[in-house]
Amino acid sequence: MKQLIRDIRMSLRSLLRNPGFTIVAVLSLALGIGPNTAVFTLFNAFLLRPLPGVENADELVRVYPGSESVSYPDYVFFRDESDVFQGLLAESSIGLSWNRDGRPERLSGAIVSGNYFDVLGIHPVRGRGFLPEEDREPNADAVAVIGYGFWQRSFGGQDDAVGSTLQLNGRTFTIVGVAPEDFTGGSLGQAAEVWVPTMMQPTVWPGKNRLENRRLNGFYMTGRVAPNVSTEAVTANLEALHKRLLREYPDTLEGWDFVVVEPAGLLHRSLRDPLLVFGTLLLVVVGLVLLIACANLANLLLARAAGLDREIAIRQAIGAGRRRIVSRLLVESTLLSLLGGAVGVLLALALIPVLVASQLSELPVPVSIDLAPDPRVLAFTVVLSLLTGLLFGLLPALRLSRTDLVTALKHEPGTDSPHRRRFGGRNLLVVGQIGFSLLLLIGAGLFIRSLQKAQAVDPGFDIEHNLVAGIDLAAAGYSEAEGKDYYQRLTERVRDLPAAQAAGLASIVPLTLNNVSLAVMVDGVDRGQVYFNYVSPGYFDAMGIDLVQGRDFNDQDREGSPPVAVISRTMAERFWPGDSAVGKQVRQIDFDGPTPPMQIVGVVEDSKYLTLGEDWRPLLFLPAQQHYQASMFLHVRTAGEPDQAYGQILPVLRGVDPNVALELRPAADFMGVALLLPRIGASLLGIFGLIGLLLTGVGVYGLMAYFVSQRLREIGIRLALGSQRREILGLVVGRGMRLAAYGIVGGLLAAFIVTRVISSLLYGVSPTDPVIFLGISALLAGVAFAATFVPARRASKVDPMRILRA
Repeated sequence: MKQLIRDIRMSLRSLLRNPGFTIVAVLSLALGIGPNTAVFTLFNAFLLRPLPGVENADELVRVYPGSESVSYPDYVFFRDESDVFQGLLAESSIGLSWNRDGRPERLSGAIVSGNYFDVLGIHPVRGRGFLPEEDREPNADAVAVIGYGFWQRSFGGQDDAVGSTLQLNGRTFTIVGVAPEDFTGGSLGQAAEVWVPTMMQPTVWPGKNRLENRRLNGFYMTGRVAPNVSTEAVTANLEALHKRLLREYPDTLEGWDFVVVEPAGLLHRSLRDPLLVFGTLLLVVVGLVLLIACANLANLLLARAAGLDREIAIRQAIGAGRRRIVSRLLVESTLLSLLGGAVGVLLALALIPVLVASQLSELPVPVSIDLAPDPRVLAFTVVLSLLTGLLFGLLPALRLSRTDLVTALKHEPGTDSPHRRRFGGRNLLVVGQIGFSLLLLIGAGLFIRSLQKAQAVDPGFDIEHNLVAGIDLAAAGYSEAEGKDYYQRLTERVRDLPAAQAAGLASIVPLTLNNVSLAVMVDGVDRGQVYFNYVSPGYFDAMGIDLVQGRDFNDQDREGSPPVAVISRTMAERFWPGDSAVGKQVRQIDFDGPTPPMQIVGVVEDSKYLTLGEDWRPLLFLPAQQHYQASMFLHVRTAGEPDQAYGQILPVLRGVDPNVALELRPAADFMGVALLLPRIGASLLGIFGLIGLLLTGVGVYGLMAYFVSQRLREIGIRLALGSQRREILGLVVGRGMRLAAYGIVGGLLAAFIVTRVISSLLYGVSPTDPVIFLGISALLAGVAFAATFVPARRASKVDPMRILRA
């Protein structure tokens, strides 16, 4: 230990004596380690970190019995019959309307079982959680627990908030507690501001009776595993209960033949798989950046070795062994890596808010993701820094430890180094840098090009001149009759505005990753699931979706009239090829019994539903007048720019009923969810590609500068014997460009193979796009030329007389 401390002191003195070398080495490493820390922070936040603010999060599991969500009666069955949990909770995210001094506001809420806070181990910072008796009788106990941020923002953090009241969905709720600061919900990303008991469902989630209807899913189950019970035992117990449930309710639960048990806090499965692929890709990319940075470190250390020959030789002369020299040099390289890691963490902290947090904050729904580095991230950075220092400091250390004592002691500063002939390793490192950088830049170019293609694709409707307002009449306490009247008045008033060309309602905003589907039957044949949307008359006009055949919905398509539907062109061509679909019938498959056939009255042009990259899919549109929905989205196609129309439309919307909380936003804000990952990916890959390019340029420059410094005597003699300066320039540039050519060829070969793996993540771009491949190759060749030309020009201006005198 004493020897290690001595080596650390000596290494620190050595690094301080060479501030230029130290700064360049630390910055190079920071540019390699920082992106790795940033990406691992994202990976950790989305896929590894346990739920924040809960006790013993490792004891919690999320339960999926066949479907991600279950009905409340199914939850009660599992809760009461299972013996492998200390407690099993249910929760569901909801929207709430808060009447604040006569002005409605939208709140993000959650409806939860009475044991919610007890199972999660949440201890409110003020007040208490829910009592068992507050979750027994429907609509009996109007109590609420509020979030810490909501408490600070709306109540000023005052203690008297507990015991005060909130007007939620037209009913007075008593605040009984305040959640801890770091707790925002039982699911990763959830940002709840208010929690209410499930028995308040008739008030906060009005409409259908979800407390008794086994066909209405929407609740997610999380359990705290009992002591000494394994995950396998939990799964076996739940599967046995699930089979009982299937036997008792074979129709409502048909096809649910599996149970998934996984750690709580993870994203929902529908989001986790694409994020896992995306995160893995980013880890590979930043791994390439680190390899480029490490090659720079190795080259720097090898270059520095030329100046340490005499020092090492003297140490050998006074008795230092090879092992002692290697350990001393490894301590120095490890210190450099740790310093680079520390600066890299600061770089990561700067990168994440700019590239990720800002994107998440623009989403139309509140998202809570803790992106601060935790011990796992810091441990990752420390281990990565140590491995970097050890692995890439080993080669220079071993080379220096083999220094020939007599040759090194005879070597004079300013003359050729004994290591002059040892260029092979450095050349390979630079060739590898160029190849890795080319691969990285091609990947970044493909993703950026893919994003450009996705943004330019025609979704089948007008995004640029569209405003969207989310409306939840259930939260405002509207009955079905009142809701229909409200929708009618709302659309009529908006259509009368000069700023609005058209207006219509829909239950789903396309490209927001929300989807609903139903099984359909055509001519007695089951045609599988199709996505659908409830829309009002005027919706297609508001969205700019052209009518191909037949007619749009009208005011006659209301409750009590024959069921009708409008379908997309792809659905018409797929189900009735070569024939007109207008007048044909389609029937919904429902396990509750036969449903009346719906007559197709119109065919509209295709439009995107889930993502911009999807192929045209069959879409079914049903009239909202025949299928009342308490929550709808109003689409308004503006006559001019949405920003200009905003000020005219919003007061009219609020004037229909000031008690209805709504928010008007450009459609691009909602539909930007579909481009969230591509945008983050393109931003990160673009920046990582530029970092790799910078490091490669520095690496080529460093190698050629070292090459020139080691051949100054030769260059001086060549000039003295009559060589032209342009010949010297060509000698140095030619050597550098040969290395660049080797790296570019190797990188292209690797890119042809690797980019095929990511083809599924690209939209509208070939994984071997020749424009990207040739353009990036030319860019890298240009950077290599610039990095080579500077030392070459310096070499061509050498004074031969000064060299000969030396």
